[in-house]
Amino acid sequence: MEHDGGITKIRMVASGFGEGPEWDHEYDGTFHDWDNFHQTMKHYLEHHRGQPSANIVLYAMLDIPAAEAWTRLMSREGLLKEGSLDDLKAGAPF
Repeated sequence: MEHDGGITKIRMVASGFGEGPEWDHEYDGTFHDWDNFHQTMKHYLEHHRGQPSANIVLYAMLDIPAAEAWTRLMSREGLLKEGSLDDLKAGAPF
């Protein structure tokens, strides 16, 4: 981390990936998850700056397509016990 004229710069590095096509899914998942991380950090800094925070991320390999996994996760048997995510927009409370 470095500070320059009132701006803080953070350098983030992801490493430790294996070689070969069997590792492509892990690399792609990590690459695309940076967007989620940045949105979480932005929300924290805008709404909870200076308050203690914890971030837990769980990863698991699934033998089903991503769309089916999402459908199961957001079902009544998964995380969504009531309501709907149909109208949820980025940045909206949930």
